[in-house]
Amino acid sequence: MRIRDSILLICALAWSDPASAKVYQLTVSIHEAVSMTQNDVKDILKRASNLLHQKPNSCDIEFKLKGITHFASPPPADIIDEMSLEQVQNVPGDVKVVRSIKFCVGKNWENGVFGCSWRPDDHLPRTVIVTPPPHDGSYDDEVLWAHEFGHTRGLPHRTDDPDALMQACISPDHTQVNKSECRHFLAGPPNHYPPPSSQCSALSGD
Repeated sequence: MRIRDSILLICALAWSDPASAKVYQLTVSIHEAVSMTQNDVKDILKRASNLLHQKPNSCDIEFKLKGITHFASPPPADIIDEMSLEQVQNVPGDVKVVRSIKFCVGKNWENGVFGCSWRPDDHLPRTVIVTPPPHDGSYDDEVLWAHEFGHTRGLPHRTDDPDALMQACISPDHTQVNKSECRHFLAGPPNHYPPPSSQCSALSGD
């Protein structure tokens, strides 16, 4: 190779784009009782990616849809106890969408929860279970999906930042992740999964 060609090659490398984001290709399984389309799911994943990219987060994560399937009862559309939770957890897929969740973290929730990804340490896989977005705008679905995915990366709830994504009681304003949380998102699932604690009567999820 000539010297001039070598210089051009070095310059091209210097001006090339930085490494791309860590991409999670997710499979989503939706209970037939829930009305949610493939375009709905793609939109949620895109907004969840944008949430993590935005400043000051700047967490280089991208969620993409690998495929969608549907399932029917059993497993149930409504999670009401440990058995129904395990049935849904065992449905193939990274994200499961059900109609309602009233059992999570080993207890019943009278008012229900929006999402649940917690399982005991010795139970695998750890997957995300969510419900459809509410009509009252109490949270954004991309916030819920990113929050629950954070739990599968080993992140517990935290209360030191009123805008934290991992707040137990989520709202549209809970969008911030710190550097440690971003490292968990980038690293993949942990070997140890601490059960998160919560103080909400109606949770964002665990």
